[in-house]
Amino acid sequence: MTRCARRLGATPAPPLLSSARRHAAGLALLCCAWGACFSLQAQTAASMAAVRNFPETAMRGQLRVTYPPVVLMDGRPDRLSVGGLIRDTQGRAVLSATLAEQDLTVNYRRDAFGEIAEVWLLTPEEAALRPGKQRSLLESLFGS
Repeated sequence: MTRCARRLGATPAPPLLSSARRHAAGLALLCCAWGACFSLQAQTAASMAAVRNFPETAMRGQLRVTYPPVVLMDGRPDRLSVGGLIRDTQGRAVLSATLAEQDLTVNYRRDAFGEIAEVWLLTPEEAALRPGKQRSLLESLFGS
């Protein structure tokens, strides 16, 4: 305690940081956070630019979820399979009910029973490609 230290003749402990040091530390922390924001932004832009490769058996279609698991594929009634997976444009799993009453361009794959097993929502860039055409690494990098 401070009172005991003064009685014994010891000098009190100095303050943890002077105000100048506190401001410098805060400025350094702010600069680090600012740099991290730009780093994350660059990583996000790079990951969004990548075009996904789909299985050879994937087909192209227009999906409209009416009442899950019932869907319309290219205007005809169809069903999502049990455990069927829908992936958004960033590869995350999506619940079919969140896509209700939306017309979506997708690639999809059927299971052995003819039900829709996997669905990939397409970005405009992916939708512009032909369904069976895979982009090579050079085409992905240089846009040829």
